[in-house]
Amino acid sequence: MKSLRIEELTWPEVGKAIEDGYKTVIVPVGSTEQHGPHLPTGTDAYGGDCYGLRTAEKLGNALVAPTIRFGVSHHHMGMTGTITVSTDTLIHLVMDVCLSLDAHGFENIVLMSCHGNNHGPVIAAAQEVAPEVQATIVALAYPNQPESKARKILREHGITPEEAGYHAGASETSFIMAYKPELVARDMLQRGYVGPYAEKYFYTVQELQRIAPLGIFGDPTKATKELGEKLIEATTDQYVEIIRHELSG
Repeated sequence: MKSLRIEELTWPEVGKAIEDGYKTVIVPVGSTEQHGPHLPTGTDAYGGDCYGLRTAEKLGNALVAPTIRFGVSHHHMGMTGTITVSTDTLIHLVMDVCLSLDAHGFENIVLMSCHGNNHGPVIAAAQEVAPEVQATIVALAYPNQPESKARKILREHGITPEEAGYHAGASETSFIMAYKPELVARDMLQRGYVGPYAEKYFYTVQELQRIAPLGIFGDPTKATKELGEKLIEATTDQYVEIIRHELSG
């Protein structure tokens, strides 16, 4: 097959793929929002592009839908370039995508949240749409918890959770260095807020700008392309493990 991306296939090719056993489809849900002065606003959407395709490749029987490129990003609106949607809008958009994919005969729909503030809406969408579809819905959220493969690799590289950060720190910066290196403004790398670590997703605009005026939680100066490549591999492996486990029952 020439591509696993639905957007790169014709409609007969998508239908043939489903007939041939590609009955799982991954729906990445990213965002367009500030990621400090050194990373592109599309960082989370690029995460969806990368992890969606890599996961589909490793599953072997899956296609990937176009990444949803807007998310719930109200707390980043104090910085230019951020585009946000309401929680209700995202929930209904994800539900509509699921209904469309289910109508075409996909048996498994995997929702892959690639932005912290999307986790809740993605889970809510999965819960709301599940009774309305024949397909099994799997919601992937919180892939970077302390027990994750990615966190283990970060520790092996001597990077603390605070330095890795959860927004534009060593972790995300390493990812973009590996996936879209031409988009990293290396001359703008600087340490952001590195304090008590808490994955808090409900900052107000004022709180975020007070705590992290650069829009950075973590230390991107510790990022490397090599680390990014390892994080991509580890995170993809973990996604595949979770999906196979969820679908095995």
